[in-house]
Amino acid sequence: MRVYFHTFGCKANQYDTERVRQAFDANGAVVVDDPALADLAVVNSCTVTHESEVKLRRFVRHDRHGMRRGAR
Repeated sequence: MRVYFHTFGCKANQYDTERVRQAFDANGAVVVDDPALADLAVVNSCTVTHESEVKLRRFVRHDRHGMRRGAR
């Protein structure tokens, strides 16, 4: 399985994403840098502010469509 990771937020979120990434890696997943190449996208976010929520929604809308086009 190919997995794409994207993190919004603080150092705690970055740490959490890295732990999840390690778990996927330990179970044979391949991490990819391009969401269009991924079978699964993991987005870790904390929307404390309105601006961060807007960025998250924009990212999800954009990458959701990109993953469909790139799906195999």
